[in-house]
Amino acid sequence: MSGGPPQHPTPFQGRYVLDEHVHSGGMARVFRAIDLETQEVVAIKRPARGDDASLARFFEEAKILSELDHPAIVRAYSSGGKDFDDAHLVMEWLSGATLAECLVAGRLSVQEAVTVARRAAEALSAVHRAKIVHRDVKPTNLILCDGSPARTKLLDFGIARREATRGLSAHASFAGGTWAYMSPEQAMGSAELGARVDVYALGCVLFECLTGSPAFPSDRAQAVVAKVWQPPPNLGDFCRDLPAALLKIVSRALATDPTLRQRDGGALVVELLALGTLPSEPATLKVPSR
Repeated sequence: MSGGPPQHPTPFQGRYVLDEHVHSGGMARVFRAIDLETQEVVAIKRPARGDDASLARFFEEAKILSELDHPAIVRAYSSGGKDFDDAHLVMEWLSGATLAECLVAGRLSVQEAVTVARRAAEALSAVHRAKIVHRDVKPTNLILCDGSPARTKLLDFGIARREATRGLSAHASFAGGTWAYMSPEQAMGSAELGARVDVYALGCVLFECLTGSPAFPSDRAQAVVAKVWQPPPNLGDFCRDLPAALLKIVSRALATDPTLRQRDGGALVVELLALGTLPSEPATLKVPSR
């Protein structure tokens, strides 16, 4: 056994002790950390790659998140750095499970599913009022804080874009996103993406919460064919006895033509609130025909 005092890591930026690596993605890494000034637990996001394009995207995410202040959106505390070695985004630490993790355990009740969707739509309403498009709404980017659907928060603005941004190439539009939740226009590489792409993605999320299965395949080729060339799935073909108004909300959100969808997150909030009290158990699934 070696002697001497225990080794403590040098605080990042002279302030944060990174004590756990909690997530790695293609564009960023997330750490659980202790803020030595406040003694609070925080989340620190750092870029995964140091090329100019990746760093520019990382700093744009930090700027976008700093402009958003809503209880259903993860809160940014600070950000900084100029290069790969010191670029960072400090955010609130959220305890809970992602919606994806919750769905592994089983379908949500109808009321829980709509509550999660409403909270996500409230977050998107604030995002869209700021003329921003999230572009990656999916179960892994929604966390149920302390397991409560009523405390769902929207995460990860790594590929968010301002609506005013123009001139993105088709290749740039593919620089992220998840095929199973992409709108047809996003999957086809359109450079003109507005709030309705997030409405579509949230419609996919709500469909999955109610049925237990994704509305569309995750394979790129299959997803593009299903979204662009085939009618969207009808929720009523999968679940029994759901309110007609809920079926209509999901049908509109999944419309292939973006002009037929709810115009933004705020419009979706209004429709979801109008549903009132819903069943506290999962929807009854129809037995598939053989």
